[in-house]
Amino acid sequence: ESIRDPFLLQEMMADGITGTKNKIFSAIPYVKTHEDDKRTVYEITVEKDGIAEVYFDAPHEQKVMLYYNGEEFGEYFSNFRWNVLDLGRQEKGTKIELALQSENDESLIVDGAYFYTEDHDRLKAFYEDAVSEKCEIKKLSSSHYTGTVHLDESRGAVFCVPFDENWRVTADGKEAQITKTAGNLLGVRLPAGDHSLEFKYISPGQKTGNLVSGITALLLALYIVITRRKKADHF
Repeated sequence: ESIRDPFLLQEMMADGITGTKNKIFSAIPYVKTHEDDKRTVYEITVEKDGIAEVYFDAPHEQKVMLYYNGEEFGEYFSNFRWNVLDLGRQEKGTKIELALQSENDESLIVDGAYFYTEDHDRLKAFYEDAVSEKCEIKKLSSSHYTGTVHLDESRGAVFCVPFDENWRVTADGKEAQITKTAGNLLGVRLPAGDHSLEFKYISPGQKTGNLVSGITALLLALYIVITRRKKADHF
């Protein structure tokens, strides 16, 4: 069963990259104070200082308005706005009321509500622990990329691309072994030095364009992450 909680998914990804428990997000308890076919109201109580964030899950798009402490906070469950929302920095003990209300004749359907506090200090510590370096990446097509990178030491490269066994990666003209790492991302182990990289997606029927066009933007967020000796067997 797939995980629908985006905060848990981010936490798992961060833990997979560093090999430690980062505890960047803390769940905020909530209660439903009202629920009927058209409107659901949640009350959350922030338990620690930090940035409060929220995400609501549903089976499909809906015409819904979100209210924050009684004030309109924009549409939700729409094609243009269905994402994690930043509620700003909140102090411990702060109570917040969030309401979802159907704006047409259809019933409101909510599959899940996720409220979390983001710890900025822990997030900063995660990035420092990862000690990332960017690569130079050039797109040739939706299924073909080239790039270069310089490494001071042997490292595990974690690419922000969903792992798929049909990816072929070469380093300096030699095929590199790919692995699933950091949850479900593409990983490649590289020795120290300057390297030329090439990525090709080769599907069984060579129908590559449509299959991978959705990950084009993700490839722009490519990082090289230090792999500790104790985690070497993961690559």
